[in-house]
Amino acid sequence: MLTSAWTNVTFTADPLPATLKASAEDAIAVGLLDAGKVEKAGGLPGTLYDLTLLNKALAAAGEPRSLPRELDNDHPFRRGGGA
Repeated sequence: MLTSAWTNVTFTADPLPATLKASAEDAIAVGLLDAGKVEKAGGLPGTLYDLTLLNKALAAAGEPRSLPRELDNDHPFRRGGGA
């Protein structure tokens, strides 16, 4: 059974931030996660993902970035710059 399950697995460089956000919202809705603590920690995806090295590796391989630039730690808005 486990062997056949591997045919349904897809590996990706995408950290799936929308999935994390949806899971957190569901956890908040049922009382498993405190919304105030999430916001105090920077919200979601917040600083949970540091995509600097991943995006450098993807660029070197000629692949697209894993997330929009505004969610990437290399982006000036994530480093505290920008408007």
